[in-house]
Amino acid sequence: MNQDNLIELFICPCCLRSSIEKTDAVAFRCIDSSCYGYQQKFSIIDNQPVLIDFRNSIFKKENYTNEQLGKVQHRRKGKLHSIIKTIIHGNGIKSKIEIKRFVDILIKDNPKPRLLIVGGGAIGNGVKTVYETTAMDIVSFDVYLSENTHFIADAHQIPLKNESFDAVIVQAVLEHVTNPARVVEEIYRVLKPNALVYAETPFMQQVHEKAYDFTRFTESGHRWLFKNFELIGSGQLTGPAEALKWSIRYFFAGIFRSKKIGQLFSLLFFWVRFFDVIIPSNYQSDGACGVFFLGRKSNSTITEQDIVAFYRGVK
Repeated sequence: MNQDNLIELFICPCCLRSSIEKTDAVAFRCIDSSCYGYQQKFSIIDNQPVLIDFRNSIFKKENYTNEQLGKVQHRRKGKLHSIIKTIIHGNGIKSKIEIKRFVDILIKDNPKPRLLIVGGGAIGNGVKTVYETTAMDIVSFDVYLSENTHFIADAHQIPLKNESFDAVIVQAVLEHVTNPARVVEEIYRVLKPNALVYAETPFMQQVHEKAYDFTRFTESGHRWLFKNFELIGSGQLTGPAEALKWSIRYFFAGIFRSKKIGQLFSLLFFWVRFFDVIIPSNYQSDGACGVFFLGRKSNSTITEQDIVAFYRGVK
């Protein structure tokens, strides 16, 4: 999406109501003079506006300067890193299948859909399919500067107009926010009626983003998180074997007090993940390494009785 069209979608992250306007070449502000965002001003760094309400965010304003963002800007990993990651974790085949399913439904609903990627600084497993779909109008944001993003924002306050998107992808993000339910509410708000959401979130995984790693979800818990969405599909991305491989990595990292040694053992035990192929789905659900949800925005919500009946594990 070009910058002019995107500006028309922006709203102030402080009030989540009023539009924003450019004050000059390096800043935006809320058009409502009574809003905190009118006084704060939102800087523009490398042509990307930083639309964060720092008064209500875990992120600090002093870390969002040209100098600081330049240090944390996401850059592509080398080919060797990609090969090692594929050996250890596989090629994300389940993600690719489910995101392809998501794209097919989306294109069938709308020949030129507008898609929002929450946490799109890095292109995750299967998301390349989305970028290869020329019919898609993609908007992406993250909390850091990236060649893949259009702006920087905190997902607890998505600075975009109500009902302005046909679909949202939120992959490996909800474990890194302090209030996942709030983020899902924001996703619901920016989606048009009957629009789609696709989410991936870990269950049995160790901490992998240091201080910015907060939450895990069972398959049932993940479904409950999206209780205001009609279910199209959900399940496990990877099962107990993949979870065991994660534990092997962190076990040896702890024994030897070395993350690099932990990664080495993870590489040596890459073959463990193949046991997921023979583990039944209900046993995978109880010990899944990661889960997914594909749903459609709804005017109704599931009940607590519904979520108990939803349970997919071993009964």
